[in-house]
Amino acid sequence: MESNGFYVPVNDMSLPAVLLFKNGVASVELMSAALLDLVRKGHVKQVSDEKFELVDANVKLEHEKALIQLLFFQIGHDKKFTLNELKSYTKEKKNYQAFDKKFSLWKDLLQAELNQFEVKVKTTKERIILSLIGVLGIGFAITFVYYELYMQLVIVAMLTLVAFGFALFYSPYNYEGTLRKQEWERVDQWMRELSTNKWEGLSLDDRFRVLIYGVGVKHPELDAYYKDFVSAQKQLDQNRTRYDERYRQGTGDAQHENFYYGGVVYNPMFLAGSFNQASTNVSHNAPSSDSSSSGGGTGGGGGGSGAF
Repeated sequence: MESNGFYVPVNDMSLPAVLLFKNGVASVELMSAALLDLVRKGHVKQVSDEKFELVDANVKLEHEKALIQLLFFQIGHDKKFTLNELKSYTKEKKNYQAFDKKFSLWKDLLQAELNQFEVKVKTTKERIILSLIGVLGIGFAITFVYYELYMQLVIVAMLTLVAFGFALFYSPYNYEGTLRKQEWERVDQWMRELSTNKWEGLSLDDRFRVLIYGVGVKHPELDAYYKDFVSAQKQLDQNRTRYDERYRQGTGDAQHENFYYGGVVYNPMFLAGSFNQASTNVSHNAPSSDSSSSGGGTGGGGGGSGAF
C-alpha cells in the first residue's frame, strides 16, 4: 500500500530473507526480527516483554520451522519461550554445539530461500578469467623474484591480489536485485525523516513490517516507530470495538471491515537487546576457530519494557 509517496515493498520474499539480503549475514540478532515476523503472521503470541507462546506451528517456510524448533522446543518448553531462557541457555558452554547446529540449519534454510530469487548477476565466466589472471600473476612474481626485479614484483603482486579479490567477491546485483535494494533503501530514508504524514493511510500490517525491518537493521529511530505502531493498533482496536458493538445491535454493515488481527507487540528494543546478549554469549562460548561463524554481528537495542 502507498501513502503520500511512502510505500512498503511487497513481494514474495519473506521479511527475514529481505533482511538477509539487506544485511548480507544471518546473525543471532536477526532471529529477533524473524520471531516478530511469526508474531505478525499469527503463529506466535507475545505474552509479555520477554515471554512468547507458540499458537500455530503450521508455517509455510522451512526456516520458520527451524526457528520454532530452536526457540520453543530446544531452548523453551511446552510451546513457550522466554528471553531469559535464551540468555541462560546461551551462557552455558555445554549448550554451544546444540545451539550452533540448529542455528546453522536456520541460517542455511534462510539462505536457501534467498537463493530462490535471482538478485545477482551470474559471474562464473568473469571469476574464471580473473582467477587465471591471478595464477599468471603468481608466475610473473616468481620470475621477478628470481631476477630481483622488485619494483615489477610489487606491481604484479598488487594486480594479482586485485584479480583474486574480484574473483572471490565480485557479485553485482542484477536489475531485480538493484530494484529491491533501492526500494528498501527508500524505506531507510523515510524512516530517518520521521515524517508522520507519510504513514497516514498505511495498513497496520505495513507498519508492523516496517517495525520488523527496523529491528532487523537496528534502526536508530526504532523506538519512535514502535510508539507509532502502538498508537495505530490502539486506534484500530477502538474502531473494531465500536464496529462489533454496532453489529451486535444490528446497526453495523454485514460486511466486516478488513481489520488487522495481528498480535500485541511489546518493546522491540528489549527484544533486540536480549538477542544481542545471546549473540555475545554464543561468541564467548564458541571455539576460537568458530567464533566468527555463530555470533554474527553486534549491537541491538537497549532495555526498557512496556506494552499496550
